[in-house]
Amino acid sequence: MKRKWARLFQKMHPAWIIILSYLLMTLLGTFFLALPVATVGEAIAPLDAFFTATSALCVTGLAVVDVGSTFTVFGRR
Repeated sequence: MKRKWARLFQKMHPAWIIILSYLLMTLLGTFFLALPVATVGEAIAPLDAFFTATSALCVTGLAVVDVGSTFTVFGRR
């Protein structure tokens, strides 16, 4: 099983590896920010979680909600 993944990544163009890893990290961040434990009150909308995760990953600092008062310590990490 390990060899299949290694061969797959060796055949991929490096640009595709970067794009897919960026997409994977954005989706993971969206999932974690959408969890109820990540917010103080109500859970945020999935689109807001996606935008915040994408913004955090590319270090722009943009957010649709106030990060300090909306997210718990789990959501801010």
